Amino acid sequence: MEASSPTRVGVPPVPRKAGVRETDSIHSIHERTRVQDSPIGRRPSLSLGILALLLWALSWSWVVGFGVMVVRVGEIGAIVAGVAAVVVGARTSRPVNDVGLWCGAVTLVLVFALNILGVLLA
Repeated sequence: MEASSPTRVGVPPVPRKAGVRETDSIHSIHERTRVQDSPIGRRPSLSLGILALLLWALSWSWVVGFGVMVVRVGEIGAIVAGVAAVVVGARTSRPVNDVGLWCGAVTLVLVFALNILGVLLA
């Protein structure tokens, strides 16, 4: 059963979910619905971080003679997977211990730093 707020003249009542009191603060609602850190939550971040590192390694395929397209796919994929690993890892309650977050961050540093170094040396 839903409760509604008191009716004001000319204003329709605002429906509320059952169990939510007007005195509930945002903080207390947040505490009741807080996400717990779990290995399941860290697994996607770790998978994305490892994928980012593998794609970064693929971006060095020009050394063994693969085409430019493979290098571009590797670098762009490494950036996308690295950003995703960092974002997913940062959403856990303790991102400092998230290996996937750090793999993604390392991949981003490797891709950008080595590309900048290559431009400066060319």
